Amino acid sequence: MTEEVGITNSVISAISGAGSNLSISGWSCSSGVITAPISGNLPVSCAVPDNWVRFLNSSGLTIAVAKVLDVTRDATNCYITTTLAGGFPTGAAFIKDHPCARFSGSNNTGCAEAIEWSLAPAQNKPIYSYVRRTYDKTLLTGSAAPAPISWGLMTATDAMSVDVTTPYTGVQGSLYFRPTQFANQVRVLRGGSIVTMDMRINVKAAGKRTYNGVTNTWGGAIDGNDILPAFQAGDWLVGAFISSPTLSANVSGESAGPVLVYEIKSDQGI
Repeated sequence: MTEEVGITNSVISAISGAGSNLSISGWSCSSGVITAPISGNLPVSCAVPDNWVRFLNSSGLTIAVAKVLDVTRDATNCYITTTLAGGFPTGAAFIKDHPCARFSGSNNTGCAEAIEWSLAPAQNKPIYSYVRRTYDKTLLTGSAAPAPISWGLMTATDAMSVDVTTPYTGVQGSLYFRPTQFANQVRVLRGGSIVTMDMRINVKAAGKRTYNGVTNTWGGAIDGNDILPAFQAGDWLVGAFISSPTLSANVSGESAGPVLVYEIKSDQGI
């Protein structure tokens, strides 16, 4: 785990959180104190004060983040005091270091994360707190566009948005963008369970659709053919979407748009 990273003027081909998921089977947690038997998988990397750790469900999706405050041990157990309010998050199966709790960057190129994490809203934030991708008619051609990853709560007044900057004007009777290949693949953790919802944007209709994480409502240039996820207060984005973003038809041979900007601002509580 790296507490803080700064990268400027670099070409970054890929960014990912390294390390293995560590099972918490046989561990316990009460009042934020994790008890891990030393005879089992000793959580060396996760038992360092001031580290941020994340909890994953059985599918490997990040469902919560906590800070390690103190670590003690005796002959039998390692005791890890964290910022958790009580026991383990509901559904937690693994613990893992947070790959980087604070990132800053500028003028970086390469992979999608390198570019979006060089923008102002991503500065001094945990990685996977900010997504900004521009998509065009080339979706559905060649290799699939990488699925964006985002962890955390959506609390900003512009927590999520899709802005159709150039609407599609071609021969297709309808054309839709989804951030996933299929319907009902936008996932959040809600009340301890994974909830899946659909998101479909009519790219023939220009304008910006924005989710307000304070009022938990969508606003802006919403089109009657859009399908927008009904997020609720407390919903936690659980990681990568199941599949890559897509258009409902291959229009790469046309010169009729669309171009759209997809943005997420999340709060991991760090």
